[in-house]
Amino acid sequence: MKKKQKDEYIDYEQILLNQKSLEELVREIIDMNTKELLEYRGGNRNSLDKLVNEVMKKSGGRADPKKIRGMIINKL
Repeated sequence: MKKKQKDEYIDYEQILLNQKSLEELVREIIDMNTKELLEYRGGNRNSLDKLVNEVMKKSGGRADPKKIRGMIINKL
């Protein structure tokens, strides 16, 4: 396990910015994919996976899928 250097620090401001941009990205994907939204509300759980995949594509694969899934469910 790698030890942290004394000069390493957590950039909380950057974390908050990333969180905000991820929330905006989730909102954008939900707004653009009303069909999947309606299917999910109708009981089709595969539509949720489609929404998560779209967010992953837009983020360049850098976002955490579990976190995205939770954010989408909270927005729906």
